[in-house]
Amino acid sequence: MIHGIFERLGLAPDADEQAIRRAYAQRLKQHRPDEDPAGFQRLHDAYQQALQWCRNRVAMPAPAAPAPAPAERSPRPRPVPHAPPATAMERHDAIQVDPDDFLRELSLIAVQGDAAALRGWLERHPGLWSLRLKQQLGDAVLRQLRHNPMPMPATCIDTLLDYFELDQVARGADGPLLFYLRETCHQRYVPIGRYLAQHPEQPRLGARFEPESFLARLQELCTAGDPADLWAWLSLRNMAWSLAEEQQAGRAALDWLRAEPRPMPRMCYEQLAEFFEWKDAALGGDAQATQSAVAERHLAWLMAPARVNLLARAVEDPQQRYIDVARTRRLRDQLARPFSWPRILLLALSLSLSRELGDFIFRLRAAVGLHGRHVRLLGRYFDHRSLYFWSEAGAPGQLTRPKLIVWGVRLLAALAAEASICFFVAWQAGPAADPRRYVDIAILATFALPLYVVVFNFLLFWQTLPGPHSRLATAIQASFVPLLAALSFAAAAQLPPPHHVSNGVAASAMLLALLTYLKREDANKYLPRVILLMGAICAFRSYVVGSTLWFQWTSALAMVFWGMGQSWLTRKATPGVR
Repeated sequence: MIHGIFERLGLAPDADEQAIRRAYAQRLKQHRPDEDPAGFQRLHDAYQQALQWCRNRVAMPAPAAPAPAPAERSPRPRPVPHAPPATAMERHDAIQVDPDDFLRELSLIAVQGDAAALRGWLERHPGLWSLRLKQQLGDAVLRQLRHNPMPMPATCIDTLLDYFELDQVARGADGPLLFYLRETCHQRYVPIGRYLAQHPEQPRLGARFEPESFLARLQELCTAGDPADLWAWLSLRNMAWSLAEEQQAGRAALDWLRAEPRPMPRMCYEQLAEFFEWKDAALGGDAQATQSAVAERHLAWLMAPARVNLLARAVEDPQQRYIDVARTRRLRDQLARPFSWPRILLLALSLSLSRELGDFIFRLRAAVGLHGRHVRLLGRYFDHRSLYFWSEAGAPGQLTRPKLIVWGVRLLAALAAEASICFFVAWQAGPAADPRRYVDIAILATFALPLYVVVFNFLLFWQTLPGPHSRLATAIQASFVPLLAALSFAAAAQLPPPHHVSNGVAASAMLLALLTYLKREDANKYLPRVILLMGAICAFRSYVVGSTLWFQWTSALAMVFWGMGQSWLTRKATPGVR
């Protein structure tokens, strides 16, 4: 192989570096990169390999000359033919390197992220002084990277590919494959590099398996609850382990988990199970028992008082940018208190508490992984009856007895408030007032007002529906607020004063246009408030001077807010316009 390299350059194998450079410069004129790229690549490869061979030959120490034997007076023996001394090439080829040991040492060096140290280690490795072994080990490195990419930064993978010339065309380099290997190795290195930077006190990477230190560090990482750090630590330790040591570590970790139910997040157990290839029923008799044990440990880890921030993150609405720790602590304490009907009925008066408690229970179950009968594990931290009542009261799309109780309490509270108002008005009006008038007002407030709220919410939902719609549907949706404003003027023209109907229709149009605009994404939240304040001042001035045309001001505000909403839709529909 060496003779072929030097023959391509027209030199003898004992040529020095200066002669190699001179021969390369002469033949470069015959194989220009733009005219003969394949010939240039072969010439360049021969030049690089010849230089490497020459440098390794010079770096090898010359064998010490044997001391001369003392002169003897006896007759000189007949000369015996000796084998010629081994050349440097033969000594290099005689070196044997175990590919598995080489790859293990290489991974321990590369994972430290120092490209210069990796380059120096490669150049000093005796097994790489032989071009034959270098090519064989380079092929072994490429096979290993394809099968199981080593975690290393991009600078180290570039150094590795350059040293073994795996990115050369003559070696059959596959550009897309090398790009994939480079990105994969770097992505695997990111959590390991972060772990090494955060834990510089860790022992040397080549340490062998020791059960005591391994379990102690494993307990610390599982309690901390960062699966990325756990994976990085396991990957670093596994680089120095043999297959038997890896299996021993997996058995030790599994025995520890079975013997000691230490609180830990579910992600850490899943990381261990994936790393050591455990079965689904590793912790119990079947997969369901294992899931229950993992959920129990995750729940215990999450319910620790010191981890209330993590609990708030687990039960918070995913659409919320910020977590509300105080709200999470309040909901947790409400569920932990003993069940009491007076307190439950009092809490049912809140319009949002039942939904918040139901969402808290549902999201906590989903975060921990509790399903079916495993939900009873929540009873270790919360009251059983409170869990049942609030989970049923906040269940979406279901009509349950707790939900009927909550609605009944709210209805009774509303009727009591109406009765109090009617009693107060009757007391102010005196005994001569007509009681049927107040009965009509109470009926209107009891039935008409909730119906109005339902219809208004439906119209608001319809107005905020995103497109695209058909032309007719889009036209009806866009012209609905102006239509309500026109109806208010028509009612004022047809009905005598006071214009209660006109004022009600105009107020509904204004609220609908205002809330529709405020629900738009990136809408200006402050300008509508200023406009509303100015409109309220003008309407109050009209009331002071005795005007009954409130609907005019209200309709004008409705059209202003409607115009702002249409302008927002136009900006969104026009590319490049903000």
